[in-house]
Amino acid sequence: MATNALLERRGGAVALITTRGFADVIEIARQDRPSLYDSGVDRPEPLVPRDRRYEVGGRLAADGVELEPIDLDELPVLDGAVGSVAVRLLHADLDAAHEQAVAVRLRQQGHDVCCSHEVSPEIREYERTSTTVVNANLRPVCGSCLRGLDGAAGEVLVLTSAGGLAPAGEAAEVPGLGGLDIDAARTALDGAGAGGGGDRRLGWGDPLLCLRLLRRHHRDHCVLRRQPLALHRPGPGRRHRAVQGRGQVLPA
Repeated sequence: MATNALLERRGGAVALITTRGFADVIEIARQDRPSLYDSGVDRPEPLVPRDRRYEVGGRLAADGVELEPIDLDELPVLDGAVGSVAVRLLHADLDAAHEQAVAVRLRQQGHDVCCSHEVSPEIREYERTSTTVVNANLRPVCGSCLRGLDGAAGEVLVLTSAGGLAPAGEAAEVPGLGGLDIDAARTALDGAGAGGGGDRRLGWGDPLLCLRLLRRHHRDHCVLRRQPLALHRPGPGRRHRAVQGRGQVLPA
């Protein structure tokens, strides 16, 4: 469900709140992007267009120490077309105080908010931005489906991209604005994730390189000493099949 919604771009409209000077991280990506020096390359459009990316003052140092307090007065007034707001501030994986302050203000205004320290509290700003935006984009789609499934049986479990299972009620009804706080990004690529879990349990050699050939995308992973390696890989959304492209980056 999440993978198809991402590939078909059927998610909700997203606004991005980020640290001043970092609004274009989601578009610049990383140095390892394909066709690095091709000025005519046709790359996928970011899930958040430039006119819905907003910057706010406030800064943390690389060790998490506050250099400049967060300026909540710079938060924009968002229009009703925005379904979810992704908040990704610099070094929030070390100290989430700035993101939490922004989230409180936005939720008071009635917005559904997704913070990077909740979804992907990891180092690397581009990967954290991409995962948070994907999660905000998919939450409206996944939320309605999960709410519909919850209660359909005694126990309804949802497969995640890590190869594990999560209760549908827990996924759809975590306390938050409107009772909805879904880590939808973790349900994308769930089939490939389940394959990795199966490879680990079967233990077909060590190390083990596995490849999942799926209908609309492929996924590879490595199992070392019976444990899958945690990697960030280009996810769904690549524009060309014949040339390696970079789609949305999600946790493996």
